Amino acid sequence: MSAGTTCAIVPVKVLAHAKRRLSSVLPDAVRQHLVLAMLQDVLVALAGAQSIDWLAVVTADQRVAALAQRHGASVLPEPQPDFGPHLAPDLGPDLGPELGPELGPGLGPELGPELGPDLGPDLGPDLGPEPRPDLGAQLGPDLRPQLCREARPEALSEPHREPLQAIRQPSSFAALNAAIASGLAYASSRGARRVLVLPADVPLTTSSELQSLIQSRGEQAGITLAPSHDNNGTNGLLLAPPLAIAPCYGPGSYLQHLSRAMARRVDVNVVHLEGLARDIDEPDDLVRLLGDAGARKRYAFIAPHLAAARKLQPTPQGNGQ
Repeated sequence: MSAGTTCAIVPVKVLAHAKRRLSSVLPDAVRQHLVLAMLQDVLVALAGAQSIDWLAVVTADQRVAALAQRHGASVLPEPQPDFGPHLAPDLGPDLGPELGPELGPGLGPELGPELGPDLGPDLGPDLGPEPRPDLGAQLGPDLRPQLCREARPEALSEPHREPLQAIRQPSSFAALNAAIASGLAYASSRGARRVLVLPADVPLTTSSELQSLIQSRGEQAGITLAPSHDNNGTNGLLLAPPLAIAPCYGPGSYLQHLSRAMARRVDVNVVHLEGLARDIDEPDDLVRLLGDAGARKRYAFIAPHLAAARKLQPTPQGNGQ
């Protein structure tokens, strides 16, 4: 990775645990299909953003890793989950097991039979153009062994370096922040100048939105925030340098990131991007997803489940008229 490189990092949970808030309307297999479909849309959007030189997905899920590799992304392992109150007291050998051969090229021809016969090796022809195959190629075959060796605190010498510590919070958010922090540490150790952190549940974002987010910072150090539509979450976080601030995802993360940057006197700017702001967390978000003309066909597989859920809802009692 050369100096001045702009990286993108997408953390993705193990599919069995992802998007559990949608389990009231979507069966497990359909919910996992949705996560993979959204991830593919995000990867395609990132591939089309010309300012992004390298793309990595942080995950412990083999099907997620398979999809990431098909789109030219590198795969980084999740850190070990038992860090205690700190994200990682030592980002060295305990960062996580090597990806191992099971996450290599021979992951199998399909993402999983339960996702339906029409998905094919990359979720079907409707989910966007072929991505650039060379996003992760420049790291070469030494990606996995170098992750644990190089992502150590002594390699993290950025001017705005901050200890990688997390506010005490539910374990799921601590694990998310640990995964992002490990990706930031790795990118920093490889000489990246900027890192864009993006969730996997923003399928309506576009390459032009992501390009504008990156360009909004120019060559100036600091961070750029792209909030969710309710100004609660952080749907895009651009860090220049990668360790400008530590990630603090969870409830109210937009204000958390904003206040953390201000406390450290790190320059901040905010961009509001319509597609990127629309993350998919609640059943109502699925309705809005199907209401988007560009996404309706790709996500038609969720429509029958939403219709069935509406039929099961109790009929409101009238006022007697």
